[in-house]
Amino acid sequence: MARFYRKIAEAVYQGPTSAHCWAAAMQYWLTVTPSRTVIKKDDLISMYAKKYEDGSLDPRTEFQTVKSENGMDSQNLGGGAFTADYVLGKLRLGHLFIGYEISGSKYGHCIVAYGIDGDTLNFMDPARGMHWYRRLSYYSDARMTVAWPTA
Repeated sequence: MARFYRKIAEAVYQGPTSAHCWAAAMQYWLTVTPSRTVIKKDDLISMYAKKYEDGSLDPRTEFQTVKSENGMDSQNLGGGAFTADYVLGKLRLGHLFIGYEISGSKYGHCIVAYGIDGDTLNFMDPARGMHWYRRLSYYSDARMTVAWPTA
């Protein structure tokens, strides 16, 4: 069974609005990723979230800029492809910034994965403002974007 962990840092809480989960997750990702400038959640919202007034990020138009300016590469995939072997392979490259939407849900969520233990994903959840874990099967019907650091 796959078992691999990366270092963790203090969790980042998204605040009272779920629209800011991407920024809290990104602040955390920048904190734990070597050779990155840490940008605070509110500054990330001001810098990148231009399309919607609530500070949410448009994954189709605005995430590309976030990626290119912060040294990330990414892949879009269905939850069925989000296996322990996939996570392990990507975690070896660095912490994983993950945006996902569960089928039937109106909104998505962003987390930062730092570990895998068998079929359990370990991650920083900005909705809770803490480190958490969940079985990979939770994501089986999700559409997701998984991003990792470039060199």
